Amino acid sequence: MLKKGLIFILLLSIFTPLLFGTSFFKNKYYPENIKWIEVKTEHFRILYMQGHEYLLPLTAQFSEDAYDFNNDIFTHEIDNPIYLILYPSPQMFSQTQLVPAILPPNVGGFATFKKDRVVIPFNGDVTYFRELIYHEVSHIFQYHAFLKNPLAGLLAEKMSLPTWIFEGLSEHAAGDWKNPKWMVLKDAVLYGRIHDPAYFEKAGTIDYLGYQEAHSLVSYLYTHYPEYQMDDFLKELNMRLDIEEALKTVYGLDFPTLYHRWREALNSEVQAWASQRPTLFSQETRLFPQGALFVFPGEHFYITAENGSLVRRIIDDDEYREILYTPSPFTLLLTDRSAMSLSQDRGKFAFVFYKNSRYHTGIYDFFTRTVTSVPLPDVTDVKRIFYHNNRLHLLTKEGMKAAGFILQGKRFQRVNIPVDQADAWVKMEADDIFFNTVGGQTYLHDGNRIFSVDGALLSAAPFSEDSIFLLLTRGKDNILCHYNRKDHSFQNFTATRETVLDFGFTDHGLVHYIYADGRIIPALTPLPQLGAREEGGQVYSAPDLTDAVYYDTSDFEPENFVDTLTLGGLLYGVDITENKYVRLSTGMAMDSILNENQLFFVMGYHVNGSGELDFGLYYRRSGNRPSYLATLEKSTVHRNSEEYNLSQLSGQVLWPFSLTESMMFQGGVRLEGFLGKGEKTRPYAGLAYIRDTAYGRLYPDYGIRAFLYGGLTFGSETKTELQADVRFYFMPFMLRLFYQDSPSSYRDDNYLRGYRETYFPARYKLMANMEVRSPMIWILPGWRKPFQLPPLSLFLFGDMGLFTDDLSKVTWTEERHLADPLASFGYGVTLHLGQNMNIDMTFSHKTDLKEAEKRPVLEFSINKLFY
Repeated sequence: MLKKGLIFILLLSIFTPLLFGTSFFKNKYYPENIKWIEVKTEHFRILYMQGHEYLLPLTAQFSEDAYDFNNDIFTHEIDNPIYLILYPSPQMFSQTQLVPAILPPNVGGFATFKKDRVVIPFNGDVTYFRELIYHEVSHIFQYHAFLKNPLAGLLAEKMSLPTWIFEGLSEHAAGDWKNPKWMVLKDAVLYGRIHDPAYFEKAGTIDYLGYQEAHSLVSYLYTHYPEYQMDDFLKELNMRLDIEEALKTVYGLDFPTLYHRWREALNSEVQAWASQRPTLFSQETRLFPQGALFVFPGEHFYITAENGSLVRRIIDDDEYREILYTPSPFTLLLTDRSAMSLSQDRGKFAFVFYKNSRYHTGIYDFFTRTVTSVPLPDVTDVKRIFYHNNRLHLLTKEGMKAAGFILQGKRFQRVNIPVDQADAWVKMEADDIFFNTVGGQTYLHDGNRIFSVDGALLSAAPFSEDSIFLLLTRGKDNILCHYNRKDHSFQNFTATRETVLDFGFTDHGLVHYIYADGRIIPALTPLPQLGAREEGGQVYSAPDLTDAVYYDTSDFEPENFVDTLTLGGLLYGVDITENKYVRLSTGMAMDSILNENQLFFVMGYHVNGSGELDFGLYYRRSGNRPSYLATLEKSTVHRNSEEYNLSQLSGQVLWPFSLTESMMFQGGVRLEGFLGKGEKTRPYAGLAYIRDTAYGRLYPDYGIRAFLYGGLTFGSETKTELQADVRFYFMPFMLRLFYQDSPSSYRDDNYLRGYRETYFPARYKLMANMEVRSPMIWILPGWRKPFQLPPLSLFLFGDMGLFTDDLSKVTWTEERHLADPLASFGYGVTLHLGQNMNIDMTFSHKTDLKEAEKRPVLEFSINKLFY
């Protein structure tokens, strides 16, 4: 008969960050349970949430068009269908199981090489949705062209194609230049912020400017050389997997030369563009403090964002600083001006934030200095909030349809929006004006009349009862435009060298929010002079977003999706216990298309001792409420030079209440005891409450984790089990308090940092642990509150504990020494190397009289998880 045992000392791979070694879970909290439906097109399998079929025609057309476009570029067919996983809103997308982190609403989408998946949300903007699909489908073609050819298969470990070629091709697929892409690139040229050649050699994450530089580089190759050479270049790159060699073979130049020529051409283009436009800066221009989000009439104060918080400051008073709102790690504050508003009486300031998979409106009262939070209905996107007659109005999107709300007391009341696809809403004294943008044209709905003007609307605000200012994007320019309600005419203001992102009115003129020198600067100017009359005119009706879509919902045959498991990756590890016992571990992970089903199989072999063979089989089902984990383990560990068996067959049912809180029911059977010395079978069941405001992050800035468990063990007699595990994080420090009352003396299924309680059997275990976690690399590009540890980190920890079978009979001292029951202390160090390896060493001492002279017990492991 196989002798069973407990937990394996291993397992860090990109597929197992939340499986082993802890009772804390990264709750992917869905607002509603998802039932996935599958439809097939010629080249795609589209997975969508039941009830959101209206997105299928757009998704199918954009996907197939993107396939044809990229097929022409790469002259490559993809044999198997591409999975396109479609979420109906950023809220649902943020909870995808395909990545461990919660994705904020500003994350567009991603593509995965494994299983050819494109994962995207719909945010209510059809133009952006199309560009996103083209971009991500381009990545799938790149993976197949560059990484799935036979040569790539041989050299995959050595190959390092730079990121710019991938992202440049994808941005080229997404479409022509327009703001904000051109705005960022142009500004970098004007202010000398273009990346140097070394930046383009990196294979990894690049910043937003890097994306636009990559786009510009690829466009340069298309426009300054015959187009057929790009075809030859991609073929060479496919065969050689070496960008330098491909450039030399096709274009006859190396990358430094290409970079130099591209910089010269780009600089000439930007300088010519800038020379045709006047600057906003003059003697009459007044600059406000950098970073000001809102400058209000009267200009007595402004509101800005500092370290993620909303802050009110007084102009010309550096001392005054009033914090309006500070989000938690689970709250994303939307700092777009369209998502903020000040009431006309200046008594309240409203803003939008995103928490627990839902948009909320926060209202700060300047008199009481309190914040009231009101959840929004289940909407796809928030387009604009504003006060009118001191009542808060919201314009949102529910799928592709516009929806309006007015705050009544403590809840939002729906109001009718007569324009289905409205993107902006301006309230005049007696009328509602709506705007929507289709195909690069903006349509203004003024009563029963519809007028069109060239450009995509960015912002609109009433100037008087008879006029409205509009900010429009036209390719590389943002144009401020005036609409006269009396004669329904449009007139432009002169385009400026600085890109205007938004505007507002004060008592003294017009505030332009301009992008210059890599930052947004509010600048006050007099009202500009009207320019030429803009071409525009009345139209009979505004086009519908789906007018040019040749698919129809009835064209699809939906079927239930079966999320089958496929090979995910290899698992590995090694550990040494009691200074001498060595175990090697290996295994395999299997996951599914949605990564909501995961299967792990691991084996461990004891090199010395009795040579026991351990194994474990784990299955997790997540993605909805509740989620499940089933475990079958056989493991042997060494305890005080003896081999101890603690095996189990168990199941867990986890019900998340939010991202931070959940209840877990667990039960099963444990087989435990020293090998050959009366092993016992213990059925058990219990209930746990889990709170984790650090969201499973290994390096949280601050937060608390709490695991409170109560249960029963059954057998010849029924006994209680209790466990309290509370951890406080205030980086770089972590403080942990642990208490356990269990008839299983060697129970150690919760991995304790530092303190090796497993060597000291007792019913009652009490421990305190202090830990310091420090990144060894302090300067990391873009490192801001990461969800994972930085590439190289050092953990130092120490602890002390008391273990006894009877707390009422504890004898603390004996002849000036600590007495039995055993009191102990431990210390250790962990080195975290990248995302896939941990090296962990811990030592423990018994401090009672009997064991004081013995050397400490060492435990060493590679790839043991820790929190």
